[in-house]
Amino acid sequence: MSDNAPEWLDGVVLDDCDSLYRNLAALGILRSALWGESNEARLVTYNSTQNKLPPAFEFSGTLVLTANTLPRRNHAFDAVLSRVDVFELDATNEDVIELMRNLAKHGFENLTSDDCTQVVEFIGEFAATRELSLRLLEPSFRKVLYARESGIDWKDLVRSQLEQIGAKDELAKPANSKAYAMACLHQVIEDFPDSVRDQEEAWCQMTGRSRATFFRLKRALGNCDPPATEDESRGAPLSRLYLTGRWAPRNRGSQALRTL
Repeated sequence: MSDNAPEWLDGVVLDDCDSLYRNLAALGILRSALWGESNEARLVTYNSTQNKLPPAFEFSGTLVLTANTLPRRNHAFDAVLSRVDVFELDATNEDVIELMRNLAKHGFENLTSDDCTQVVEFIGEFAATRELSLRLLEPSFRKVLYARESGIDWKDLVRSQLEQIGAKDELAKPANSKAYAMACLHQVIEDFPDSVRDQEEAWCQMTGRSRATFFRLKRALGNCDPPATEDESRGAPLSRLYLTGRWAPRNRGSQALRTL
């Protein structure tokens, strides 16, 4: 890096950076990089143990951040959100199939566009019963290549892959599954080891179940007491940072952030 931002900083994409949103130092850098008048460089300052790095640089480019979940009730992160546009991608099976068709037009390795389109239409036959993902496409193409080399039916291989993904009926009501509720419980305990109240709030939102159910399941893992009420804690400030839908099986897409 030089005194000014290098050329590659004209556009930066940070993919799947959920943990970054919990880092106060990183959020401070993002705020600096996103704050400023239109078409003017923003001054970013930071501390570093590396002597070769300057203590500040000017940034005039665009930032694009993607994430599956966004923290709530986090004032530092809210300050970042106030500087960006937020776009939510929530693709239906029909959207996914249409994207696959567009990609199939370009072919894949030794597969022609017609070959790829045939694979996509076969995947589409499962759209009514399975929750599809764009990540299925390339592995399906590779299964076709393998099947041709081995002299076997590629549809059997692709069908086997599709049968491993969740059924739509199962995904529609994840909160009705005890396994899902317990999976969410383990997740919130990991995310908020020092705050039972944060665990409760995150778990209740993720599952749609009651506070009483949360503590009943938590006691099954180990004895615990409900958190003190606000009056009992005498109004002590409580820092809440929780994720929504982290364990939701449905592929909810990504949140995309960019500079205004």
